[in-house]
Amino acid sequence: MGLRLAAWDAPLAIHKIKAHVNLLGNELADQAAKHAANHGDDPDVPARGVDSVWTGRTPPVLGESSITKPKTQLRPVVAKWLARTQGYLTGTHDRWVQVMHTIDLPPSQTPWKAGQPFSRAVVAAIFRTRNADHMCQHKLHINAKHKDTVDPRCPLGCRYFDTWIHTFLCPKSGADKLITTRHDLTCNVVADYISRGDHARWLVRVNAGRRDGEPLEPSIPRGWLGAGHEEGEPIPYNPDFVIVKGWGKHTPPPTGPVPSRWVHGDEGISVQIILGELKYTDDEKMAQKHVDAREKYAPLVQRLTDAGWSVQPEVATVVVGHRACVSLANRHSFRILGIDKKQHEQLQGKLAALAARWAASIIRHTRKFRARHAQQQTRQARGAQQGGT
Repeated sequence: MGLRLAAWDAPLAIHKIKAHVNLLGNELADQAAKHAANHGDDPDVPARGVDSVWTGRTPPVLGESSITKPKTQLRPVVAKWLARTQGYLTGTHDRWVQVMHTIDLPPSQTPWKAGQPFSRAVVAAIFRTRNADHMCQHKLHINAKHKDTVDPRCPLGCRYFDTWIHTFLCPKSGADKLITTRHDLTCNVVADYISRGDHARWLVRVNAGRRDGEPLEPSIPRGWLGAGHEEGEPIPYNPDFVIVKGWGKHTPPPTGPVPSRWVHGDEGISVQIILGELKYTDDEKMAQKHVDAREKYAPLVQRLTDAGWSVQPEVATVVVGHRACVSLANRHSFRILGIDKKQHEQLQGKLAALAARWAASIIRHTRKFRARHAQQQTRQARGAQQGGT
């Protein structure tokens, strides 16, 4: 078709139209394509190939290469031409291009690197969610011929639209509990790298959930906030990582504020608090999540400073996308947390791999839960009908 259009002498314009919306020309083309696919040996069906449609003396070329596979060779060229002349770019493409500079690309491509131990389900889950191909009610609603027949909201009764991100956040399916577990496990991965870095010998407190049934202790003890903090007053946020640089990890934790310079025996010691936070978010909004987390903990930094502590003014924020992308700004935070620069690439890859596996697990859990919910509703409906008769 492309070669025939190229040989057309009359003025030509190409317009993109929606498929399967009862446009006569498109329906006729669809019928012709199906007929050709099912009747390959029919003499009325034109044969495919360059030789059968090109009547010129020399074969067509693209640059310096002969066109032997028109579909493969011409598709990217036509796509660029349409984008330049007609402004045809998909919304998904536009969004990813706008945020590409915020993503650490090599580790974010971990799921489809050769030799990676990922199942097909994991790769499919990441590919589909990144490319807006994850099947959900909102997608069905958008593509429906009669939109009033498809409810775009969560089928479990949530008031939110059932988009791909709702799959990760739905409280009625239990996904919200899974992402809490995912967060705690990811914190432990980062804490392991901190324990082998420049701050390995200092006191590190990690807020990663309860362990062995023990009560959850805040990463910032109340006494650290000084005399101005009343006993019943809630602690202003609880960061995931607190490093007390200068305070030995085997020394009993301080009970109150410690001056930035103090004397221990004959030795002068410098003490500084470093705060860190780990967040999961929409992969396209990771840059903003860094900003939000730092603004969130700004009051705590000020409170600790007022209490007499020396505090690293910049909170080390580590951000991971639900769809297994990792933020490029994480590397700067790793430096603040004292993680060896040689380990940054490996840690980013581990965060992406962990996010990918959890994404597939959460999607699988949600689908199974919804299937059971649908079966239960069907049984209840049948029971109601039988009871009525």
